Parts: sequence; structure tokens; C-alpha cells
Amino acid sequence: LCDEPLRGVRINIIDAKIHSDPAHRGPGQIIPATVRACYGALLSASPVMYEPMYSVQIEVPIDSQNGVFNTLGMVRGEFIEMSDKTDIGIPLCSIKAFIPIVETLKGKDENGKDKGDFIGLLRGETKGKAFAVMKFSHWQKINGNPLIKDSLSNKVIMNIRTRKRMKMDIPSFNDYYDKI
Repeated sequence: LCDEPLRGVRINIIDAKIHSDPAHRGPGQIIPATVRACYGALLSASPVMYEPMYSVQIEVPIDSQNGVFNTLGMVRGEFIEMSDKTDIGIPLCSIKAFIPIVETLKGKDENGKDKGDFIGLLRGETKGKAFAVMKFSHWQKINGNPLIKDSLSNKVIMNIRTRKRMKMDIPSFNDYYDKI
């Protein structure tokens, strides 16, 4: 879909008809046919996209916690839990969330305007009062079918294809189906 590495894919070749002449059985003839067959098989399956996620621990004064939630909403963040330290006399709260790694990077939004990175947005929304620690957590499935236009996973694929300067048309199964 976008020339990214595959995970958890196994392809079993059950039958192959190759030319009887050894001169026509080289890698130049076999590999392209195998690649086309694998691409077609991947498209005929139900492909899904996964994205890497950060686990984010944010320390913020209680009076600025709304800025954290606003920032999480801007970057497709997923709130997990919150705990405060008011029981020991410290007016801080600790917020744990998951954020897609791509949303923590600087880049451009859908309208082509520059968007800041996550830390910059967080500092802007909390007036510099929040402190965040991020670490890789897991891979999460992106909602939507990547082959259906305007779904979230399709938008991710189109952004990757744009970045890699690939054709903007996602290939279909018929592009790889050879007629005998």
C-alpha cells in the first residue's frame, strides 16, 4: 500500500509453473512474478495499518490540566488515567495517555499549515507548566479500511505516499491479476 515493512505476514507458495528451459528459469523471470503474486494476495486479503504509540506521563499543576486534555484532543491522544498529589499537599496531577508517535513530530496538517510538535503544543496550552515524559509503548491498529477513501487509515497511507512521492492511486487487485 505504501512500501512500508510488513509484520505478521506469511505467504505459502503451493504451486508454480515454471518454464522447462533452464535459460528461462532465472531469478529475472521468477522474482517479478512472485512479487506481483504477493502484492495481489496482500490486496485481496483484508489489509490493516498499525501505528507506533508512545506512552506519555504528564506532570502538570491542577489548575492547568484542561490544557493537557485540549492538547490530547489535538493529537489523537487517548487518556488512560489521572492521579493527583493533593493528599500529600502538592497541587500537581499526573496524567497518563497514549499518543501516536507521528503526532508528536513537527509537520503540516491537512490544510498545509505548519503544526507544532506535541511538546510545543502542550507548553502552549499549559503556558509552559506541564512536563511530559514519552516512551514507546505498543503498536495500535488504525481505524478504518485502508482501501476506502477518506478513512483514517487511508489518510495515513496517502500522507506516506505523498512523502515518498509515490503515485496517489492505491493499486487494486486487478492491477496484479494476470490473465492466462
